Amino acid sequence: MEKNAVEQKGRRRHRFLIAALAAVCSPLAAAPLSPEAIRALKLLPPEETVFVGQPCTYTLTLDGIDPSLVRAELPDFPADVRFISSKKETVSGAGGDTGTRLQFQFVFAAAGTPRLPPLPVYVSRRAYAVPFAPVTVYEDPATLLPRLSLEFETARSRVVPRNGAITVSVGETVRCTLSAQYCPQLLHFSWDVPKNAIFTETERFPLARGEPLSKTFSPAVIPVARFDWTPLVAGTYAVPPFAIEAVAYNGSRVNLALPAYRLIVRPSAVAPQKTAHADPQDGVFARAFQPVSADGVDDDGSDNGAHGKPVPSVPGKARARVLLAAAVACAVLAVVLFLFRRRWAFVPSVLALVFLLAFGWARAKGAHGYAVFRGGVVSPVPDDAATAGAALPVGTHVRVWERAGGWAYIDCDEAAGWVRVESLEEQD
Repeated sequence: MEKNAVEQKGRRRHRFLIAALAAVCSPLAAAPLSPEAIRALKLLPPEETVFVGQPCTYTLTLDGIDPSLVRAELPDFPADVRFISSKKETVSGAGGDTGTRLQFQFVFAAAGTPRLPPLPVYVSRRAYAVPFAPVTVYEDPATLLPRLSLEFETARSRVVPRNGAITVSVGETVRCTLSAQYCPQLLHFSWDVPKNAIFTETERFPLARGEPLSKTFSPAVIPVARFDWTPLVAGTYAVPPFAIEAVAYNGSRVNLALPAYRLIVRPSAVAPQKTAHADPQDGVFARAFQPVSADGVDDDGSDNGAHGKPVPSVPGKARARVLLAAAVACAVLAVVLFLFRRRWAFVPSVLALVFLLAFGWARAKGAHGYAVFRGGVVSPVPDDAATAGAALPVGTHVRVWERAGGWAYIDCDEAAGWVRVESLEEQD
């Protein structure tokens, strides 16, 4: 009996020593994390892009740390972040070491970039504040619609619109880059030529050519086309209207519209000076793009022949010939009456003088006259490389205002602009 009592007492002593040794060695076995390991601690999402209402699971992996030595506490999360569940599990490392994996699942109620507070994690009674990796939360792709954006750039720098407007000088070229977001495909892409400017497409990207992109959701902003916009007259202009039809991620077709940007054009700071070799028709450009008032009268008070005024049925040259013929007839009549010594011979003389003066006025006013257009496109500027404007049918009667370098500025009820001189047939 005494022997058994001694043996039991010895066993209790051994168990106590083993427990004490384990208590001392356990913290040593789970040594504090190194500074490098602490800096690497981060809760990672499966992807950087998540969607509203869909679960997102963050994972923290602690290699070489037994799960029994790890615990975590949940902080207070923002109101639009809902905690769903957490899980702790054992993982095996490449060298056979035992590690710990913590997983936390959330659901985000609003789009944006949520700010999650660090997660308190305890490893062998040591506390660590582990941050959550940032994510961007997007609306459900089934509800997202494509959108357009426009970037402006001059020769000096990139231009950021202020209050929806950018300011440039006359003749200064603005490079515009049109882009689309949440748009896997474009079905239709066109635009209208702006007034009083040269507007040229310089580059067209695959999306603008109708080539479909991947059906996998991407928040990337994809370029559509690039344009050079050179205003020629001071004033305020809206961005040219674009007609764009796109396909959304949910398969629906959507007509897109650009944000309401304005281009404020100031007069050029340096006025061009004429030299001895200057073209005598340097003023053509300014006259061609002179602003026209609503009543059809130019700023200098002259009739511009536009805004609904019909082309006269009697051409300018024909009217001048009629006046000349009347002046000659009155002069002949005056001579005959004078030979017959008639007292009222002065009447046809006065009429002949009046008709002669009218003839001179008609020749001066109708120097450019009227013509028949052989049909084609009217350009906003006298340049073959300019973007085409309105098209006029064959046989359109037009008024010719200016001529310069093989070009003529015409107008009629339907349109006004520059055409090649050889496309006009003068009326006699």
